[in-house]
Amino acid sequence: MSKSHLWLEEFLSEDPTVDVDRRLAELDEADDLMLRLLQGGVRDRDDGDAIEEPRLRRLAMEVKERLARFRSLSAERRYLGGEKAGIGSELDQTYDDVFHTLLTSRRHHPHRRPM
Repeated sequence: MSKSHLWLEEFLSEDPTVDVDRRLAELDEADDLMLRLLQGGVRDRDDGDAIEEPRLRRLAMEVKERLARFRSLSAERRYLGGEKAGIGSELDQTYDDVFHTLLTSRRHHPHRRPM
């Protein structure tokens, strides 16, 4: 998630080496992982249990919703480009706010891994 944020900013600054589609795909993978936490199963297998503890389920659902919003804003910024989506724009500020709420929600997870 952090890498996607960073690379999208680089892309919007016209860095031609950024594979922005790859970064968006990484966000799709993160969404898939959150879905598997909620529904059970491990990547490409169905042998994992879904989160059952109510507080953790609620947190996972919140993170999944915020991640979907972050992914949507990432795509919007990618396709709009220019001043409407660039650093300092209203869309950029919204994007950064959503990113910050994702980071904040991770701090409350008792088993979080480094990003």
